[in-house]
Amino acid sequence: MSDKTSNLITFSLIGGTMLFGTINTVAMKVTFSTDGKNMFGGIEAFEKPWWSTFLMFIGEALCLPAYFIMKFYENKYKKDDKQLHQSPTGSMGYTRFILIVLLLSTCDLLSSTLSGISMLYCPASITQMLRGFLIVFVLFTGRIFLKRIPQMFHVFGVVMVIVGLILVGLTAMLNTSGENSAVGQIFIGIALNLAGQAVSSIQMIIEEKIMKGTDSIPPLFLAGFEGVCGTLLCVCVFFPALYFIPGNDHGSQENFINAAYMFAKNPLICGLMCLYTLSVAVFNFI
Repeated sequence: MSDKTSNLITFSLIGGTMLFGTINTVAMKVTFSTDGKNMFGGIEAFEKPWWSTFLMFIGEALCLPAYFIMKFYENKYKKDDKQLHQSPTGSMGYTRFILIVLLLSTCDLLSSTLSGISMLYCPASITQMLRGFLIVFVLFTGRIFLKRIPQMFHVFGVVMVIVGLILVGLTAMLNTSGENSAVGQIFIGIALNLAGQAVSSIQMIIEEKIMKGTDSIPPLFLAGFEGVCGTLLCVCVFFPALYFIPGNDHGSQENFINAAYMFAKNPLICGLMCLYTLSVAVFNFI
């Protein structure tokens, strides 16, 4: 493969991640602002960040069949390649692999939900720009856990991101026309988003360690398994817990039964959430 073709593929992948990352942010924000009929016969906005996280995991889980389809065709045309017949978990084994993936799925669940909740408090444009602050957290977590010493251009980039974050935060607060409640909401949204980025940085460092380690886990296989484990965590742990914890969603912190009803009975909400799920799947695939 020539350098020109390689560069074209690289820039195409970067453009794809930017495009589909923007689509899933916008789709989620628009969905949160969309009204629909609930299971009680009333009309309410679909402000369901935990349900959105559940659909995100379904999108990630779609990477698993994609991995096995690609593996099937590789086995079909490269039968003599010994690496194709090795376990995707390497020497790690499935038990240890699943435990690590459960940890990664928990980090993914917390970071995505915190980012989703932040959209209830500030515009999607702000939350999308704040994603760049992930660079700062990854720099620090990489230094702590991987003992990786940053170069000067890394430090310069981080300083630029911090300056940008400050400008974004100031702009958002100045545009609230001095309303204290609105400023407070923007501040809460930014804080929640940054907390999500901090958790996400830990997840990325763990993923990097196991994908570049001696076991070399295939990225598509890892993303798919994270989706499966995250889906099970939502269904078996978080949905029941949030249902029984008192809150403003018809007596629950988040009523997943009502969320499922609104998802099934409102075509616009269903369409937006399906677009979100598909964008997550493609984002992780590329």
